[in-house]
Amino acid sequence: MVTDMKIGIIGLGSIGLLLSACLAREDHQVTCYVRRNQQKERLRTKGVSLYTLHHNRPSSFKVNAKSLGELDEHDLYVVCVKYPQLDEVIQTLRTKAPDNKPILFLQNGMSHVEWVSTLQQPVFIGVLDHGARRKNDHSVEHTGAGVIRIGALVKKDKTLMNHILDVLDTSDFPWIYDENPINLLKQKLVVNAVINPLTAIFDVENGELLTNPYLYHLAKGLCEETCQVLQFPFDKYWDYVKRVAKHTGRNSSSMREDIRNQNQTEIDTISGYVLKQSIRKLPYTSFVYNGIKALENRTGSVSHD
Repeated sequence: MVTDMKIGIIGLGSIGLLLSACLAREDHQVTCYVRRNQQKERLRTKGVSLYTLHHNRPSSFKVNAKSLGELDEHDLYVVCVKYPQLDEVIQTLRTKAPDNKPILFLQNGMSHVEWVSTLQQPVFIGVLDHGARRKNDHSVEHTGAGVIRIGALVKKDKTLMNHILDVLDTSDFPWIYDENPINLLKQKLVVNAVINPLTAIFDVENGELLTNPYLYHLAKGLCEETCQVLQFPFDKYWDYVKRVAKHTGRNSSSMREDIRNQNQTEIDTISGYVLKQSIRKLPYTSFVYNGIKALENRTGSVSHD
């Protein structure tokens, strides 16, 4: 059986950097696809540096780096860009990736599912439970160990996916098969719909949603609305949201970091998706959706519709 793969990582934020380092550590041939020439050159010369909580000095791993327009053939493509950047990536994959090579999408929210299902290639959907913090263009801190859960969007691709999992799965960086990847995304959507917009609007770490009684009230209302739309049991998923907020208490959500860095957020594929799925008014979800849109508009990270 093949023990190493040619893997293309598209998008080198915190998750893309973490995946690149951990896959290169297992001797896979990793090529990183980035937008900026400066990041491309740094990755080529310095590799990816991986910091862990238990070691002050990083481990560095050699990778190749190219622009998206130079996309090569790989055994697996892993798409780590955020939802607003997905259009360009999908168009490139559609024209340049071989039809028989699988593509794994690791995005928050739900709006991308219908989009990626139009690709000819085998499509895998995944959720990554690791904590990662980007330090610079070529360095990442692994802040919390977890797993990657993936499933095939179409059942006929399950055999191919299991073969890839056999190659990728290790005790240090586990990959787990999930029979229902859409439900997996919906479960994560509940967490993202509560934690991400509130921490971004009020500029707080995740844990403050549990300690500030007013934020706690807003979080509970958001969770109730999201569970109502997804037809999930509220008590079960409210406990789940609270566990995540406690476990990641000192973390800064990706949406908070996007607002801080004046980047467009993923609010459309998270809260926007929830609003579109409901025929009822959702006051808490409408509040955070418009709140994030106002912050984006103020910083110039998004234009008027």
